[in-house]
Amino acid sequence: MATLVLLGVMTLLILANMPIALAIGLAALSVIFLERLPMMGIVQQMVTSTDSFSLLAIPFFLLAGVIMERGGISRRLVDFASSLVGNIRGGLGHVSIIASIFFGGVSGSCAADTAAIGSVLIPAMKREGYHMPFVAALQASAGTLGMVVPPSLTMVILGVTANISIGRMFLGGIIPAFVLAFAYMLFMSFHARRRGYPRTARPPAREIARRFLVALPPFGTIVIIMLGIVYGVFTATEAGVAAAVYAIILGLIYRELKFGELPGLLAKTGKTAGMVMLLVATASLFGWVMTILRIPESLTTAFLSVSSSPAYVFFLINILLILVGTFLDPTPIIIILVPLLMPIVQRVGIDPVHFGVVFAMNMTIAQISPPAGVPLFVAAGIAEVPLGRIFLPVLPFMLVSFAVLMLITYVPWLVLVVPRLLMP
Repeated sequence: MATLVLLGVMTLLILANMPIALAIGLAALSVIFLERLPMMGIVQQMVTSTDSFSLLAIPFFLLAGVIMERGGISRRLVDFASSLVGNIRGGLGHVSIIASIFFGGVSGSCAADTAAIGSVLIPAMKREGYHMPFVAALQASAGTLGMVVPPSLTMVILGVTANISIGRMFLGGIIPAFVLAFAYMLFMSFHARRRGYPRTARPPAREIARRFLVALPPFGTIVIIMLGIVYGVFTATEAGVAAAVYAIILGLIYRELKFGELPGLLAKTGKTAGMVMLLVATASLFGWVMTILRIPESLTTAFLSVSSSPAYVFFLINILLILVGTFLDPTPIIIILVPLLMPIVQRVGIDPVHFGVVFAMNMTIAQISPPAGVPLFVAAGIAEVPLGRIFLPVLPFMLVSFAVLMLITYVPWLVLVVPRLLMP
């Protein structure tokens, strides 16, 4: 009875368009009152869940992304990506994908990637006569690459929740991210030929070299993060601090960021980080109630009663994550479902790092799944097209993402080879 109340109240509140953090928090409270659970547990659970040094990485990586976006970094990355692939038919679409990988390695946030790259490229594609609903779907899908490219905020929260090495997950996401980007580019090539999109002239070698040198400093952020974590110089949280400081220095050097703008950027970062932490707190309370109701044990038994094969269990987990991701953001999904799924993962012998990267890949599909995908709203707003017109063009990208998801699920070498080489 309590389980039905928990899930039913949450579902009704979400359908009523209540903010996710409040919906899951009120659902947990309804069961606490119904079952007369200790009220002190509410405060303890919510405070304990957010009292984590590792979670400090979130506001710092968000701050680095906000400063890089304001400091003109996205435009420089777009220029360099354009010199690499702009001469291919439909080149601006390919630039969108490549630039999103570059910027994803800076911000770690799919919404930031979609806004930063989309604000530069979507108007340019509109001028070139691209089909705008497709452009919005493309940019939203490319923006999700930041969830797999290090430093992924999804992986940070997942690592804290499931006690998985964040550094190893960062490394494990590198190959899958480039495989997914390549798959998007193949589909973009097919669409560009069918639509007859134009090519852009390749700039001279001297110009390419100049754009590379201009874009080189932003790539330093990725180097700082990855080398620092891999060689144990600092933790993921300290890497976030280093990235934010580096972003400020870079913005000042480029003279596109002024000291007077920092308070506003800090406030913007604080607002976003506050929403994330509220989600973490209420989702943790929701997870605590589920643990008391013994839902994890019931779910484990149900999964393993069907089959104990890792391949079959992993397939069921993927389907579950995609379905739930259609309605919820990644953060509550992690806090709610990961404590339920980790016992199953450990029971069947799935590598935790492999599971973490596959989980992040599932979230890329969830973030472009109508109707709740945040990148879809961002891209639709920039492209000035109704959200409903994006739903059909985004379906092929979802299918491409699902194909790559199945590949990395059943070829774990693609995920584990880099962590085993660099962090044995």
